[in-house]
Amino acid sequence: MVDEAKVVVYPNPAADFLAVQIPYATKQSWDVSLVDLKGETIKTTRISEVRTIAYFDVRTVYAGTYFLKLESGNQEVVRKVIIGRE
Repeated sequence: MVDEAKVVVYPNPAADFLAVQIPYATKQSWDVSLVDLKGETIKTTRISEVRTIAYFDVRTVYAGTYFLKLESGNQEVVRKVIIGRE
């Protein structure tokens, strides 16, 4: 079980990449999804058992508001993220 308050997403807003970090390695994998406001999954990745971080390349994602959803077993963590262009 991960302390939801300690899950970090940075930078936010993002232009080139997003990183999501859980506070410590766990014994289970985490599926990580970048989801748009319509609920459609844009990109997915996984944080494996011995890792604590995952990256998304968002250079080809339209600017706007998205959600980063982490799921493992019955635990789910959601963070709001902004993709912006200068």
